[in-house]
Amino acid sequence: MKRIKKTFAALFAVSAVLLMSTSVFAMTGSGTESSPYVATTFNDVKTAFTNGGHVKLGNDITTDGSTLVIEKNVTLELAGHTLKSTEYKDNYNLISLKSGTFTVNDSVGNGSIVSDGNVYGIYTYGGKFVLNGGTIINNLSYISAVVCSSETVINGGSIDTLRIIPDGTTVINGGKIGIIDVPSATYDPAALVFNNGEADKIYFGDLNKNTAIINAIVTGCISIPASNANFTLYDVIARTSNVKIGTSSVNTETSKIEAGDEPIVISSSRDTIVDEVSVNINAPQAGKRPDMSPVVKQSDAVRPSLSYAVKWYENGNEMNESDVFTLGNSYSVTVPVEAKTNCAFLRVGTRYIVNAAINDNSAEFNNIINELPWEKATVSYNFGTLEKTVIKHIDVTVREPKAGSPPAYTADVSEGCLLNEDMDDEGVYGGIAWYDLDEGKYLTRADVMAEGHEYQFVAYFKPDQYSTFNIKTATINGKTTAPYGSSKKVFVIATFKIPLYGDVDDDGDVDKADAVLLLKYLSGTEELSESQLAAAKVTDSTKASPDLRDVAAILKKL
Repeated sequence: MKRIKKTFAALFAVSAVLLMSTSVFAMTGSGTESSPYVATTFNDVKTAFTNGGHVKLGNDITTDGSTLVIEKNVTLELAGHTLKSTEYKDNYNLISLKSGTFTVNDSVGNGSIVSDGNVYGIYTYGGKFVLNGGTIINNLSYISAVVCSSETVINGGSIDTLRIIPDGTTVINGGKIGIIDVPSATYDPAALVFNNGEADKIYFGDLNKNTAIINAIVTGCISIPASNANFTLYDVIARTSNVKIGTSSVNTETSKIEAGDEPIVISSSRDTIVDEVSVNINAPQAGKRPDMSPVVKQSDAVRPSLSYAVKWYENGNEMNESDVFTLGNSYSVTVPVEAKTNCAFLRVGTRYIVNAAINDNSAEFNNIINELPWEKATVSYNFGTLEKTVIKHIDVTVREPKAGSPPAYTADVSEGCLLNEDMDDEGVYGGIAWYDLDEGKYLTRADVMAEGHEYQFVAYFKPDQYSTFNIKTATINGKTTAPYGSSKKVFVIATFKIPLYGDVDDDGDVDKADAVLLLKYLSGTEELSESQLAAAKVTDSTKASPDLRDVAAILKKL
């Protein structure tokens, strides 16, 4: 009986091992280079990564939400297939390299490691990462691969966005990278060395080690803060003629570039790198509603955001569009802007270095969100406490005198100015007076203006409740005139003359000499002044120039 029990126990142990082997090693292959594991499920990939060795994808595979941890030497052959995560959660990595060497190949082409959401496709904490082929891409968020505390070698393939953080080396011998981001930090970031390969954009933060770029093809830009005193470019092909350092330019073949007060920027003809954004928006004015339609001067590269609204703040509280500005309160504005397609805001790591202005005043420029291919940001400015508007100029438009018509006692005036209806003086109606210089008297509302007379127009003004006067200049019907009076009561004067129609020679009479002079003008043998031409338009004062009908009308008057 004891022998039978021992026999059953041995059979049970063998069966358990066989079952375990079946579940662990269900995929084909032995994990060697000549006979790699062929993975067709995510569990296959997880098992192969745990065991180490060579693994080849047999078809497209989507993860189950767990992380693939590598602590041994693993070579992944994509073979034209996709390893994909669709997770949307923080601090999740599709592949985490902790030790050993992780190599990615793609002998067929079009193979990829894809991550969606707030997910890193690959995150290295140590070991060595080698990319020989395939594409590493994140469809929705900013970073697709992060290399940290490891040796990284890129010989081929492509990465859409690569972030490099401390204590390692990154050597690029080939392949293509969309964005290389070396963020600012208190530690010493890894040195980045190009021996070949291509990158679209490279952004550096505050580096404490000298960094070299060698034999790189940079199609977009390289930006480096001025704090990096020694930055070396060797044989960099920038696809542009120079490297810009502030307003100075140097040849890209220069072996050493000392960063000055401005970042080093290499721009390409394909990409527009925006380092300045200037916005115009109506400033707060008492009694007015907030302006929600800003204008961006760099309209060829930047526009107001299509998905974020302008925000105004009164004493720090957000305003509604229907609110009005009030004297004595403090106001600020935040204008969202976005770079147009194939344009980008100049950035070092995740920090923008763009000069911004609102209404030509220095403003703050801050990131909202990276949303490729557009980048979105805000331009903010504090207008301070709203005081009364200082009016320095008065513009007046009044109906010009016309024979047979009454004088005009209304006028259009510039904003902030009011006709002073409180004026109590001879001939003043609603802040306006007309004086007949030929008859030496003020006109009344019942009077009509006469042909050939000269009139003086006087308008009296006061500031509205939101304004104060410091009037320096004035115009009446577009012509400059001198303002008079104090800061509280100001008046302006203009002189108008109604032509004596037919008095072409301006001698005060209409006679044959006027008809002869007009005929000479029409034949091209005489010139007439502006006032003479006005007097010659006997039949229609509004037409462009006199004609033979006016000659006949003059003769008819005799």
